[in-house]
Amino acid sequence: MQDVAGCGDDQIVRGVILGMKICGRCMIERRDSLRSAFDRPSQRVSGKVCGMEKLGQQFVRRILDHLHFFDDHFLLALQIVFVKAWIGDQIGQQVESLRQRGVELSKGVPRQRRPVVHYTASGVPVTLLLTRHNDESQPNRAEAAQFQGLFGHLLDDFAPDQLIACNGHPMIQAAMAGARKRGVTTAFAVRGFGYYERRYFEHVDHAFTCSRFLTDLYRDKVKLVSTPIEPPIDWSTVVAPTESRAFVTFVHPAPHKGLLLFARLADMLGSRRPDIPVLVVQSGQSGGSLNAIPGIDFGQYPQIMAAPPVPTPADYFALTRILLVPSIWEEPFGRVAAEAMINAIPPIVSNRGSLPDVVGGDFSAGGGGRVLPIPEWMTFKTKRLPSDQEVEPWYSAVCALWDDPALYHAVATRAHEIAEARYSEAVSRRRHVDYFTSLKPGVCPIAKAIKT
Repeated sequence: MQDVAGCGDDQIVRGVILGMKICGRCMIERRDSLRSAFDRPSQRVSGKVCGMEKLGQQFVRRILDHLHFFDDHFLLALQIVFVKAWIGDQIGQQVESLRQRGVELSKGVPRQRRPVVHYTASGVPVTLLLTRHNDESQPNRAEAAQFQGLFGHLLDDFAPDQLIACNGHPMIQAAMAGARKRGVTTAFAVRGFGYYERRYFEHVDHAFTCSRFLTDLYRDKVKLVSTPIEPPIDWSTVVAPTESRAFVTFVHPAPHKGLLLFARLADMLGSRRPDIPVLVVQSGQSGGSLNAIPGIDFGQYPQIMAAPPVPTPADYFALTRILLVPSIWEEPFGRVAAEAMINAIPPIVSNRGSLPDVVGGDFSAGGGGRVLPIPEWMTFKTKRLPSDQEVEPWYSAVCALWDDPALYHAVATRAHEIAEARYSEAVSRRRHVDYFTSLKPGVCPIAKAIKT
């Protein structure tokens, strides 16, 4: 955290603790009231009588008083909102404790509403509802009503022509239904798996996916007519300098990303080719997961290193000469492979999901990378390491690109050409604008395919 107006982290902590101490005294003052309520279970107790609502207001006010030196207003807003959320949870716990002890609460206890944050992201206004019940199979009616109220105000104020939605939560379905009633065209973004029932598209005019692979998958499963549009990529966060590219890089060491295949490959490279350095970039999964794999001691290979999560892809692409993407599961898109191509870095990808299409196929067939097989028995639940023989094609591909400058240059050049043609910001902008300006209301993308 940066220092602001001469106030360092220790002063920030002291400010928060001071606010908590002051409000702690208020809590002590309310203790006797709560105890009295517990001792008299037949008495009606109001939240206002116990002072819980006032206590929450005092807590937030004290935090505000001692956090005035934050220059980052968005960070301050989030701090305040999370404090409010905590207070709401504490009040809710106290109320529930009273109910369990037989205390009848009056209607004076206000129903807690979830905090809302208003901010801008790259100039775009955002309204964020901090929900607690995010399991779409167990929606919360109070949160849903609050969400619909916020959404209704946005429709009134902004009067959009189109609504772009994603996720299968009932709140999203209700929002699309409400927008449709107002004549707003609805477009649903399919970015993953599981939308295999008609109900997900009941209020959808148009559907679009992030890859040809997903478009084909949903056409086969539910007869969904959708348009594949590759996600936009911000090149300013991806393009990296070239002078320090020296590693074979694997990002996100998780089982579904091919952790076990990579472990076998890294062991083969470590023992046979100590001249090839390997970098494991953590991303939501610790690089220490490699050391937990039985039968392989990566401590004996000093050329295999782990890096912490980094702010942007450019940070690890600046060190990358070859990118490995041995995903075991079917990638809906495979952004990291496209980002490597933008940097003219040859990607070696698995033959599952959208990855072959992302790189334009194998280099031998005119593509911009190497597309290699994964043993058919391997899934994201697999616990067994593949054999050296099964991983040999991956080892050979790495060594060929590392040892043959002409081959490396040819693959890298083609990768960048494909990236320019498919993933440049100008191309992406044109495709998205052309698609969304062509949409009309009153269409169901699966109406003709499923009889009702």
